[in-house]
Amino acid sequence: MAVDVPDGIAPVEGYRAWAVGLGRLWSPAAPVKEAWPLPGPLRARCLPRAESPLLPPPPPARPPHEAPHPGCGCGIYGMWEPWGLGAVEVPPMFAPVLGRVEGWGRVVVGRRGWRAAFARPVELYALPSWGEATARHIERLARGWGIPLRRWDAHGEGNEDAAEIRPGRRGGAPPTPSSSR
Repeated sequence: MAVDVPDGIAPVEGYRAWAVGLGRLWSPAAPVKEAWPLPGPLRARCLPRAESPLLPPPPPARPPHEAPHPGCGCGIYGMWEPWGLGAVEVPPMFAPVLGRVEGWGRVVVGRRGWRAAFARPVELYALPSWGEATARHIERLARGWGIPLRRWDAHGEGNEDAAEIRPGRRGGAPPTPSSSR
């Protein structure tokens, strides 16, 4: 009987952004929009880049491969630090949400973050820009995932949970790009 052995034992932790709408979390940068399953993990797959008259033509199709693949940009992204996320563009009628995520399985490690085969959110952060309806909606999502919703305060001022949402990760510094998991 064959047994699948995971590529990584301990999950890697990082930060990412989602678009929230239609009762789901969505990856805002994915070429094909896909909702994160609730409450299970998302499994990475190599998605074709959407064609657009504003972008250069997509590269030739790659042979099928497992995601993430070192020679491709596929996989579920996580950043080592929350300030590495950059601006989050979301479709109209959606709201941005930031959170902490853990990834596991095959992991491609980079200088600013990682790409994993599987990932799930472990914490969502309430943003000051949310209206009351958005906050209630995201609070329901966090309960569905069974994860905390914490107030985002980049400076930790006036925030009882500041120690929990300041940048950090289990296991100290991120692995270097030459290490493998």
